[in-house]
Amino acid sequence: MNYRDESSDDDDWRDPHINDRSTAMSTEEAKEELSDTPNDYWVLPPHCSAIDIMGPRRSRLGEIMRTTGVYARYNEPLHQVNLWGDQMAIIKAKKQLDWINRRIAELDTSMLRRGNKWGKPERQMTEKEKIKEEKKQQKIEVEKQYLKDPPKPQPFNMFYYVSPDSVVIERLLRPNESYLNQIRVDCKTFIKYNPHTHTFQLSGNEESRLKMAANRLRNLHLRYARSIEAVTARLIQKPAKNVLLKYKRLPPGFILSEYTLPDIENVLREKQRILETISVEGNNLSEEVKALDLQNEVKIQTLLDHGLESLRLKDWVVRMKIRFGTICLIDFPRKDDIQLTIEQVSSKIFNKERFVSALAPCIGKTEQDLDSLFKYLKTHGDEFSDNPRTSFLITAAQHPSTIPAEERRKQINYGQLWKTQTEITFIDRNKCGLWNTVTHCTDLVDISCFDPEDPYSWDLKLQYARSFPHDDINAPHERFSENSSLSASGRLVLPSVFDYFPEIVTQKTIWSYGWLDFVIEICKQELWDLTKIERENDDLALDLSHIEPHRVLFKVSMYKESWRDRFASNLDLRVGEAPSWTLRDFLVTPKENARTLMHCAKKFGKVLSREVPLYYNKP
Repeated sequence: MNYRDESSDDDDWRDPHINDRSTAMSTEEAKEELSDTPNDYWVLPPHCSAIDIMGPRRSRLGEIMRTTGVYARYNEPLHQVNLWGDQMAIIKAKKQLDWINRRIAELDTSMLRRGNKWGKPERQMTEKEKIKEEKKQQKIEVEKQYLKDPPKPQPFNMFYYVSPDSVVIERLLRPNESYLNQIRVDCKTFIKYNPHTHTFQLSGNEESRLKMAANRLRNLHLRYARSIEAVTARLIQKPAKNVLLKYKRLPPGFILSEYTLPDIENVLREKQRILETISVEGNNLSEEVKALDLQNEVKIQTLLDHGLESLRLKDWVVRMKIRFGTICLIDFPRKDDIQLTIEQVSSKIFNKERFVSALAPCIGKTEQDLDSLFKYLKTHGDEFSDNPRTSFLITAAQHPSTIPAEERRKQINYGQLWKTQTEITFIDRNKCGLWNTVTHCTDLVDISCFDPEDPYSWDLKLQYARSFPHDDINAPHERFSENSSLSASGRLVLPSVFDYFPEIVTQKTIWSYGWLDFVIEICKQELWDLTKIERENDDLALDLSHIEPHRVLFKVSMYKESWRDRFASNLDLRVGEAPSWTLRDFLVTPKENARTLMHCAKKFGKVLSREVPLYYNKP
């Protein structure tokens, strides 16, 4: 039907400059129906040619029309792009054109500022500001004196010995002794290293400040002297009655522990196994099986002690949580079609050095799969007021800092790319709220516990990552985060940023509930593999609202608010400082210890088993 042929009384009040179907028209229809007056326009900068902005054969302009719904045409006499469409589509198109112009400016070294330009003279400081500035300068001068040798013998002196380890000493001294300088200034203490005796001499006017400096120097020494070594443990929960175990192939529709490309996933499906429980007559448990829970408690206590002690003095991002799901066997002794005892699996398979397993956290593919769990938590838990909240996790390869324009134009190799993860939340569609970028994401402690009686097992992970600084406004990850936005449908719109190459985008929708002393999180995870998305032009923003996620799953985890609060204090540590928490807070209090942790994980695992049927067993 051609709506233009229909007569309508409404034609009298329509604005002749507003098109009826601007965002749904084909190119040929648009050419016929466009009015001479565009809805809006975008003027090309004088230093840019049409091909700079629109690409060869107007390819970028065609991509903008396809993704935004506008019709665009280059007006050569006015050196502008004329735009027809609804207001939202035009805003998107102009934002894309602005971003192209910004990328061109970053590459154009002739536009870089060569020297100081004329500007307004600085205003005179007020008397109050002058006094404040004088005090600031006086403080700087006082602090500078501690960066030199003491002018005279000091009343208090201490010595701190370090082992003659060249690596540790090199880290302590660093170039220009920058770390030691911070301790000197903060504690107002003179510190001098004697390379012949491997001792640091500390001297000052106040004994309390001297002790503070010595403690911080000791903490800094321990931080560099302690090695960080990842540890794993594969445990079995003690069953109430005797059972046997058997390898089982992954069921159809089973979602693996990690996302991989389809070709690789098919190979992994053939190789991996899960454990199937077989009931047997007789409830008499062996002494070895009866001791499993006690052994597990000791193992968890030992590994957490090691992990927490390794991370306590680090100013890193630290996280600990319990996840639920299905244990997948990845590298294991081949014993298909053989029934195994709990003792065999616990002592002879799980303890082998080459044995590898992982928790597959998916417990549902749709929200309906978890309806019963939502009802349970609303009845037996405390729902958080901001449910649900959404964030985006972007896994990328990037340079830590922006490559200078001169070197980019010369295509100079600027070093190896870093693997990073950036998490972003939004205040509104066009305004980025909080964001954080980390690298070197590592599982320091990885403990999994297989439950032979119930469908869902659990694992406990203590993880750390190195946080990128937030003070470089031109860093690739910062420019990416600040220029990201949301589409009308709530999907991420990724800007194209130099030196930042996103690979995986994960949209996380999280519902949180208080349960006992824990926080239960239900997370809907939608994943896009950007390496599988074919794009005509990489210079334009990518709107994920036009692309279906490559994987969708629901998962459940639990943690304590006190864990997050304690670890958050590590981010504010100055050189040599220690956080207020100790290992005792996690491991030897009535409410926080390995036994209580195991009990609560087992208890909520039974809730899951009762409320959430296995998604891969559904017809």
